[in-house]
Amino acid sequence: MEARRPLLPVWLLLIGLTGFVVEGMRLAATAAELGYAPYWSPVFSGVWEGIDPHVIRSWHWYTWWFHGALALGWTAALPFTPKVMHTLTAGVNVLLRDLRPKGKLAVVDVEAAFENNSPLGFVTLEDLARKDLLDLDSCTECGRCEMNCPAHNSGKLLSPRTIVTQLRDLADRETPLFGKVSERQPIMQATIRAEEIWACTTCMACVEACPVYIDPLGKILELRRGEVMIGDRYPDTFADVFTGTQKRGNPWNQHPSSRLEWAKGLPVRTTTPGSSSNMRWIVSRERFHCSANSVTV
Repeated sequence: MEARRPLLPVWLLLIGLTGFVVEGMRLAATAAELGYAPYWSPVFSGVWEGIDPHVIRSWHWYTWWFHGALALGWTAALPFTPKVMHTLTAGVNVLLRDLRPKGKLAVVDVEAAFENNSPLGFVTLEDLARKDLLDLDSCTECGRCEMNCPAHNSGKLLSPRTIVTQLRDLADRETPLFGKVSERQPIMQATIRAEEIWACTTCMACVEACPVYIDPLGKILELRRGEVMIGDRYPDTFADVFTGTQKRGNPWNQHPSSRLEWAKGLPVRTTTPGSSSNMRWIVSRERFHCSANSVTV
């Protein structure tokens, strides 16, 4: 991929040079008909002095078609060149940007997903929606998301730009221009490491900084969901949270009988089921976490 990046600029330069050559040939072949000397193009018209105009016209015809093929070929190559693909897709991505409140997670019906064999998170590229694929092609690689990411600035492996470009490169490899689509590989095993997605703090700085409204955060969250729901892979510290929530109803794995330990010695009244009096519901963090007990009191 890196070796092919200079191809389009060199191709564009060649289009410009052949254009000057074609115009120089035209001026040299029609100099007698112009009624003036084309001194404004001395480089490419002067080299043809002394040559039969019929020969020049013949070469002009071949060069003109070569120049046209280069120009049309360069235009046709744009959709297959990630580095400049954003010139065609960025405007469309801005037009189709998500207008819903940012940071709101979509509600997932897990049971229905398993029954209908629907994807839970991103496991392979087939799980990405059309808007996600449009995001990948619209990335300008400007680096604003990376520069504003606190996890990246603190030295962690996460780079929102790299997440997007790695997904784009994987899509290019698995959808070749010619031939059959290769077998889909798991995203996390093929390109992205687990340390990258779990380093995200979900602060949305990358989403706010993107000039073409790409959503790297949404892709990171879906990759996390796929890792947990399908791959059953997550950081070791999550095991205690899941166990406590499932068995005892709180992520600190504290026994339910200790829910009112924080209120001992305080004039706190409790209500019975069915009571209509006003009350404050004390959540698990305020009940069990030491740093929140003092705030609750």
